Amino acid sequence: MVGLYLDMTIGQWHGYILQNGMLQPYDFPNSTFTWIWDINPKEEFVGTYKDTANKQHGFLQPADGSAPITVDYPNAVTSIAMGLNPEGAIVGQYTDTKGQTHGFLAAPMHGNQ
Repeated sequence: MVGLYLDMTIGQWHGYILQNGMLQPYDFPNSTFTWIWDINPKEEFVGTYKDTANKQHGFLQPADGSAPITVDYPNAVTSIAMGLNPEGAIVGQYTDTKGQTHGFLAAPMHGNQ
């Protein structure tokens, strides 16, 4: 299970992973907040974070524990990764430069695609 919580003592949002009864906080590196929205059966998860410039990004955390990957829609003002299927396709939303919100689907590349 994954989710998010607010640390009321410092007013900062964090993601968390709940596995085998153990709660583990998760923060995207160098972020000012982290929200985790979904996890798939491979234990990859997606969410959103805000960087130190106050810009919101989506991210994918690979199951192997390697560095998280920023998932931003091209030329978007903000991006949010909200869902992840077993094959690694990510759904989310982004806001364009006109302030309009749209959905997106980011499908993983396989082989020589």
